[in-house]
Amino acid sequence: MSLAVKLIRDDSQFMVSSPCVDVCEVEDGVCVACNRTLADIATWASMTEAERRERMRELDG
Repeated sequence: MSLAVKLIRDDSQFMVSSPCVDVCEVEDGVCVACNRTLADIATWASMTEAERRERMRELDG
């Protein structure tokens, strides 16, 4: 599954990469749309851009 990169604005008005496709449905602790775990989602905003891009590569692989 190939995940598109979505750029969203965070509270500081910077663009943040995200695999979110606005279809939030969680099964067994994992979003069925973007494959992120609840832990990924909870910590996403505090991750560095490099960490987010690395995690998106892992999700895409």
